[in-house]
Formats: sequence, structure tokens, C-alpha cells
Amino acid sequence: MKHVILSAILCLSLSGCAAFQTYSYNAEPPIAKSVSDKYEIQLQPIPCNSYSGCQGFNLTLANKSNSDIEIDWNKSLFVVNGQTNGGFMFEGTVYKDRNNSKDPDVVFANSTFSKNIFPNSLVSYNTTLNRWLQAPMYNGEYGAYLRLKIDGKEQSPKLTTKIIATPN
Repeated sequence: MKHVILSAILCLSLSGCAAFQTYSYNAEPPIAKSVSDKYEIQLQPIPCNSYSGCQGFNLTLANKSNSDIEIDWNKSLFVVNGQTNGGFMFEGTVYKDRNNSKDPDVVFANSTFSKNIFPNSLVSYNTTLNRWLQAPMYNGEYGAYLRLKIDGKEQSPKLTTKIIATPN
């Protein structure tokens, strides 16, 4: 036990003088868009900060049709560098339940819907810290592959943006 305490003190004292690297984040395009005669979708990284990076997106769907649009979250997927990588969770979701089935959201005719979405695959439990952590998105192409139901037909728009992290 004595060795563990001494190791921890040594580690803290050595790292206490080290500078913590921060980053500036940019997205290109800043807002990914998908437009059709029935909808306009925008996907924008939630403002990134220099310490925790970019952790999610704000999704806005403007329904331009006279029909409701359903977003099927169980078939909507997170995209990383051209590959799908799990689904999404939302504010208020219990971390351990993030992969459970989700109810769809309905965007009513001629209305606008907005929701913050967070990739399930970037969340993990850290046993050392005894808490859930969300990893950032950095230096890559990220986005969403959505499954929409409009007038009984499924559509799957893909929206992506490239996130670039530059050391300060």
C-alpha cells in the first residue's frame, strides 16, 4: 500500500508541472445539410471546447411537407470516417441504457424539430475514475446516417462534417 501511495504522489508531482494541451476545433462544413422537397436537415457539432473537444451534434429538421416525418432512432447511425459506428443517445439518457431501444421522434407537418444527439460509441465507463466518460470527436469525418419515414416510405440521408483539432 505504501508503494501505491508513493507512486501516486510521484506521478502527481511530475505531472503537476506539465502543461495541459488544449486544442482549437473547426468543422468543415460548419453545418452539414441535406435538402429535399420534403425537408431540410442541418447537423452541426455542438460547440467544441478546448478541453473536452466535440462530443455531439445539434440536429435540426425542418419539415416542409404536409405530412409528419418520423425519425427512427433505432435505425439511425453515427458515422465515423465513412463507416457506421453505433447509434445515438440524447440529453437525459442514462448512460448504461444508451443502447436500449428508443422511441421515434415525430416532426409534425410544416414544423421544425431540434435535438442534441451524442454518439453511443464514444461513451465508456472508466473503472479507475469510477464514472462514465465521453470521448471527443477530433481529426476526422463525423456525422449521422438518419432513417426517416415520410408518407410510409423510408429515406436515409447521410450528413457529415470534417472536424479538425489544432493544438493551441
